[in-house]
Amino acid sequence: MNYKIYKLKFQSPVHFGSDILGTSLEEADLICHSDTLFSALCLEYIKLNGSDNLDNNFIDLFRKGDLLISSLFPYKKDKLYVPKPFLVRNKNNNDAKENNLEDNKYDRKAMKKISYLKIDDMSCYLESLNKGNNSFLEKIDKEKGYNDFAEYSLIQKVSLRSSRDNKDNDDDNNDLYSVGGYSFYNDCGLYFILAYMNDENLKLFETILKSLQYSGIGGKRTSGYGLFNYEVIKDDSIIKIFKFEDENKDNYKMLLSLYYPIIDELNNIELRESYYSLIKRSGFIYSLTYSDNLLKRKSLCMFKEGSCFMLKKESENTSFKGDIINVSNNGSHEVYRYGKVLYIGLN
Repeated sequence: MNYKIYKLKFQSPVHFGSDILGTSLEEADLICHSDTLFSALCLEYIKLNGSDNLDNNFIDLFRKGDLLISSLFPYKKDKLYVPKPFLVRNKNNNDAKENNLEDNKYDRKAMKKISYLKIDDMSCYLESLNKGNNSFLEKIDKEKGYNDFAEYSLIQKVSLRSSRDNKDNDDDNNDLYSVGGYSFYNDCGLYFILAYMNDENLKLFETILKSLQYSGIGGKRTSGYGLFNYEVIKDDSIIKIFKFEDENKDNYKMLLSLYYPIIDELNNIELRESYYSLIKRSGFIYSLTYSDNLLKRKSLCMFKEGSCFMLKKESENTSFKGDIINVSNNGSHEVYRYGKVLYIGLN
């Protein structure tokens, strides 16, 4: 596979729905999950080409693994960040005294506050986690705002009643509501990784991405949210840092995308040796041709970015792929949720 990294520079605030269940529009998340990006790309494909060949000409490329995408993670200047792995420290009982001394120095609360790591700080973090010391915290303490990428704000909106619904033109019948969003600092934004099989697939993907920057990504796009410009990172040395092609099967595989496994794939994972978090994904279907009424897509649970899986030694990498799931709800066409795997290897 070939890899490219796309850095998105947002021209307006962004609203990505919160991962916390039952939250309102006032709550927002900093990052954009891979299934949200996939849905935006599919809608943009329909705008450009119609829906007739969406499945065969575009979605099938992802289904076969010829195209794969990560979630969108933060960057600051030329530094790329990834989710903090869901790994925990395993104590070594053979060296109890030494471990107890190290544990007293290990600041778990400070570590818990860190959500994202620079990709080139990963080895330092893993070493600090393994030894139970604060070497990683001491390193990042020298940098102000290590995880500070954007400013959160609430913006008030007005839902105007149509003249048909508001015959008296009474302003009291109009609804006030607030939308939470992030405005990224000048040197910050979000990036994602594309894995592609050949230049033909790449050309199709970039045609859709170029159009998507004017439509926007995330929620409240009709209010101007989520507009962006993008640039492609051309430095191959940065891509090599991610260790996509790690052949050591004893390594953990850390997710950079949401993952929905094919049932048989769970048999290839050492779940007791793995560290993971689950996230419930739901939401509405925004296709204009799907239904006369706004319908919700079927909900499902997925493994979250940062989850770390240990594969069984007899398993091959090809058995860890994920799936694209049909979440339609009695509309005029199929609706899919993206659950394919893009991961990096961790020692």
